[in-house]
Parts: sequence; structure tokens; C-alpha cells
Amino acid sequence: MHELDHAVKIVCAWHPNLKLDFPMIRETSIFKEIFDQHYNEGLVDGERKGEIRGERKGEQKVLQRQLEKRFGPLAADLKARLLELNSEALDSLATTSLELATVNDLRVWLINATTN
Repeated sequence: MHELDHAVKIVCAWHPNLKLDFPMIRETSIFKEIFDQHYNEGLVDGERKGEIRGERKGEQKVLQRQLEKRFGPLAADLKARLLELNSEALDSLATTSLELATVNDLRVWLINATTN
């Protein structure tokens, strides 16, 4: 590894919030390459996390509407437990909800899903 590459990586790792005012380092192609790579990786990672959160919130919203259509308005504790579910548990509840006979069955399912 080129010494400048190593130095820039060390500076960036030690001082991620430091605005580098070192024209010689900042203007090097290797610094720009490293900066661009990490900046783009951060954008992609942020977009992916945002999409996952958005999908999960959408799943929660649709499932809550379906459950309220079936059982009437949900109690606050049930809504809170519904918000705790990850995507896998939401998918499972979407299928299981068709088999739940009462709101108490829903409560038991949510308690089991959020305490395991």
C-alpha cells in the first residue's frame, strides 16, 4: 500500500468529522477516490436502511388496518407490540391473523412474538 494511501486512511479513520484543510492531501486523486468510495457506500447503506424501515412501517400499517377491520380498534398495548415486530414476525402475523378467532388470540400471539 502506498504511504499516502495509508496516511489518508488513518487520518480519515481517526478523525471522521474533521474537515481536512490539508490541500496537498485533499487534492490527491487517492484521497478523492477513497472519499468518493466511502461517501457512495454511505449513501447506498443509508438508502437500503431507509427502504427497509419504510417497508416495515408500511407492513405494520396495513396489518394494523386489517386487524382493526377484523377485531375493531386495537388497544394501545397491542398497537405497541405490533410496532415491535420485525419484518419476519410481521409476515408471520399476516398469515396467522387469518386463523385468529378473537382479539385475545391476537394478544397471546403478540405477547409470544415480542417476548421471544
